[in-house]
Amino acid sequence: IVRMNQSHTLGHVSGDWDDILHKLHMRVGLLVLALMCVRLLLRLWQGVPNALYNTALWTTKAARLAHWAFYGLVIAQGITGAIASYIWFPVAIVHLLLFKLLLAVIVLHIGAALLHHFKLRDETLVRILKP
Repeated sequence: IVRMNQSHTLGHVSGDWDDILHKLHMRVGLLVLALMCVRLLLRLWQGVPNALYNTALWTTKAARLAHWAFYGLVIAQGITGAIASYIWFPVAIVHLLLFKLLLAVIVLHIGAALLHHFKLRDETLVRILKP
């Protein structure tokens, strides 16, 4: 994406493959943004499942914080990507930062799920995989 923008800025001609990947990236990003907005509306309308009976309060709060972070980061990622693509490219720096934060939350989420499954031996991972 950056190479595509820099080629236009510097007067270079981008290749066909760059154009295809750029358009695919933008369209998939907009689709993910739309789907995440729908998912957020469903969460607000339907609520969330109750915490497991043997779950510590701090883990429940951490899970809620992580899920809200997912929603906020993915929606902000889509918005900044659209702004960078269609309105003002310098926002791409924020888009990249949000990507790195999102990866960090994903890694923490996977780690927490594995912790629940292998160390705490509760049903959290099973509930994630079979809602």
